[in-house]
Amino acid sequence: MIVIFSRSGGDLTTDEVMAWVNYLGEEVYRLNVEDYEGPNSFFKLLLDDSGKSFDIQRLDDPPLAVADISVIWLRRGHNLQSIRDRLKEIHGKDFFYDLMLFLSQEIRATNRLIQYFAGEHTHWIDKLEHSNPSKIYQLQCASSVGFHIPSTIITNNKKDVITFQQKHGKIITKPVVDSTFLFPDSNKGGYGLYTALVEMETVDHLPETFFPCLFQSCVEKDVELRIFYLMGEAYTMAIFSQSNVETQVDFRYYSGKQNRWVPFNLPKAILERIQKLMELLNLTTGSLDVVKATNGDYVFLEVNPSGQFGMVSIPCNYHLEKKLAQKLISYERKRKEAIK
Repeated sequence: MIVIFSRSGGDLTTDEVMAWVNYLGEEVYRLNVEDYEGPNSFFKLLLDDSGKSFDIQRLDDPPLAVADISVIWLRRGHNLQSIRDRLKEIHGKDFFYDLMLFLSQEIRATNRLIQYFAGEHTHWIDKLEHSNPSKIYQLQCASSVGFHIPSTIITNNKKDVITFQQKHGKIITKPVVDSTFLFPDSNKGGYGLYTALVEMETVDHLPETFFPCLFQSCVEKDVELRIFYLMGEAYTMAIFSQSNVETQVDFRYYSGKQNRWVPFNLPKAILERIQKLMELLNLTTGSLDVVKATNGDYVFLEVNPSGQFGMVSIPCNYHLEKKLAQKLISYERKRKEAIK
């Protein structure tokens, strides 16, 4: 069986891949994080008294033997949003954060159980322990395979930021982990954590110490590249972010017309670096952000193992949803052949 870990709302990529799997003649089982953390969810893992049979059961579906899973696509991990919303209404802040941390650990442990009982015969795209590599580790690995990388510092004090800015001139800040959106009030808008230019005036107003933040030297961009890597192949889209003042620092931040997004052919040497990097990170898929700088250098920024690829697939006619479905099906059919 093909299994996809995803979320119930807003992930059209999962829907598209599942549609292709069905169209191409195979079945697929979708397990959303909401299936075992939502207010109306019905989910259980069944371990028999022999300690050998381990099944997943959701709602009124028949049990799925974990041993029968041929491939698991870890599309999306947990976010505990439904639990978070309920706890906010009935508990104080200290209790809320402590309990959220505990529940997060519980969900991770449950997912690890599925990975353990699935066994070596189940192929993961990709394994849980490789699903969130540190950005600093990514940069270190990228440099080791020949990529240029921006100078980076994580600090909690103003003096370091001043020294860093004096050395590099233009600097930016962004989250140490993947960016997210914050919604303090579900009935109102939220806040997006985008990459931002750090002006001297901003540094002047910083307190002497603050929560640790990541700062990087600002790369002078010719064009931005969003690359979806799929098992050795790199499907690349060029984003002409520098043509719009709103998107020059972060191409996702714009209020008007969207920039041009077009297919892009990577030089062979850059493709080889990407292949080596993903091998080092133990990733077979992921969305990479790379900048082609004004001096011609290819500068690696980061890779998101579960990043969106519909934004690359559709404008560039890469049909990545179909390609991924075909990869999933190939593992399923290999398993069936092995059992015969």
